[in-house]
Amino acid sequence: MIIGLTGNSGAGKTCAARIISGSVVSGGLAAAVIDCDGVAKDVTGIGSDCVHEIHAKMPRLRGAISDKFSLNRAKIAEIVFADIALKQKYERIVFKYVTATIIKRIAELQPENEYIVLDAPTLFEANADKLCDIILAVTAPSKTLITRIVARDSLTPEQAALRLSAQKTAEYFSAKSDYVILNDGEQKIFERKVIDFCKQVPTYKTGTSPQTDTA
Repeated sequence: MIIGLTGNSGAGKTCAARIISGSVVSGGLAAAVIDCDGVAKDVTGIGSDCVHEIHAKMPRLRGAISDKFSLNRAKIAEIVFADIALKQKYERIVFKYVTATIIKRIAELQPENEYIVLDAPTLFEANADKLCDIILAVTAPSKTLITRIVARDSLTPEQAALRLSAQKTAEYFSAKSDYVILNDGEQKIFERKVIDFCKQVPTYKTGTSPQTDTA
């Protein structure tokens, strides 16, 4: 069973993935996790086909690509987060390679794993949602997201807000997901919500939709 895990930066996806991948005894599903951000970094590695395609098709980004076809990720982010159309074009190229790699990794993991989590903030944009049997969105209020991003990534509030403005809204994730967890309180409360989700997943396999937990 493929579980899509998505939501905004700072919402708590990494923590949710950790719990879901934990042992059944601890409340998890012992799921294998595919870190789609990590996959994106892999496919945009030095000299990759993806980087060559970005260089060929996106002249505005060539100044952020070295002679050895290495991406200056900070510079790329600065440019694309300020231009939605450019960001979408960049993502279309990257997502093609990301999705192909995800499909390959799922095939490798499925024989020995009942559950596989796709931890993917851009799950829908990459069309990876079509690979999933159930989709969990983790959301939080914008002010909470900005506070967490500032603390985690050492950004200014303005930089964090700019990053969020280039992402989909919590309402978007909620509308397109099967299950939504609101992470706006204490860590222990959030962890309980994720464990409750894990308890419902086997039921979902029989055809009964799980209940959203936004309390």
